[in-house]
Amino acid sequence: MLAYTRELLIDKLAELSELQSDFNKTGQIQAIEPWLTELEESVGRLRNPLSSVVANTQSEIRAIWGGFRKDGIDASLPPKKARRIAVSLSLVQLSEAITSEVLTIDQKFEMMSDKLAQLLAGASALSPLPAPDNGNMDKWKNDVWKVLGQHEATLGMYTYLSSSLARADREYILGSMLSRLAEDDVTMNFESNQ
Repeated sequence: MLAYTRELLIDKLAELSELQSDFNKTGQIQAIEPWLTELEESVGRLRNPLSSVVANTQSEIRAIWGGFRKDGIDASLPPKKARRIAVSLSLVQLSEAITSEVLTIDQKFEMMSDKLAQLLAGASALSPLPAPDNGNMDKWKNDVWKVLGQHEATLGMYTYLSSSLARADREYILGSMLSRLAEDDVTMNFESNQ
């Protein structure tokens, strides 16, 4: 689920950048409203706490558009200019919150990737791992994952990773790791393909 969340948020950051640019040119929020609603629903379905940040941003922008003056904005500015600045600041803060969530996911993936690399190395030292299956990555991932938990020496880490990561996230990390191994022709103890 984190892999999906990460990809969704990266796509939404790109869209947000376009929305910010359009707002800076036009000063209109019509495109921002439905985008925020859709983002809140999307991250809400994933049960990500970012949904409350999005809802708060949407409420704040509505209030600003209705005349609320955000703290820190010079009181001598004309209302239209103060509104544009406040909306821009709200969008920047949302962008920072989304970026922070992506970085948090990346850190978790990095930590789990390190643990998975240790598990792969340990298991391949004990017995050969299944060889790549002629381009069938899903089968190869499943075959490798099954072998990783077969040794008493690797069972603890295997169990930890199984319980710490959703299956989709584990497959995402394992798939990218196996792809790198295959591309880089890393020396590991793989079974022969004969």
